[in-house]
Amino acid sequence: HASCIAGNTSSAIREAAFLGTPAVNIGNRQQGRDRGQNVIDAPHDKTLIKEAVERQLDHGRYRPDPIYGDGKAGDRIAQILSTKTIITQKRLCY
Repeated sequence: HASCIAGNTSSAIREAAFLGTPAVNIGNRQQGRDRGQNVIDAPHDKTLIKEAVERQLDHGRYRPDPIYGDGKAGDRIAQILSTKTIITQKRLCY
């Protein structure tokens, strides 16, 4: 239910895009990563950060963007694993 996320965390790039949460990415830590329309980049300058956050608050929510997946990977993995025979062989070496 966040109105905006600000920082230099990958959750602003990945999860916020999926949820449509406006994000302000501060600095260059996430440089080179694909990002959704929900992200505005800002340098380490408090005035520019404040302006970017205000723009995002004015904009409001974005359409969800599945740029990093549709959120159903866990279900898909569980389905695949449920059809496989998993063999484990414990080996003790002392």
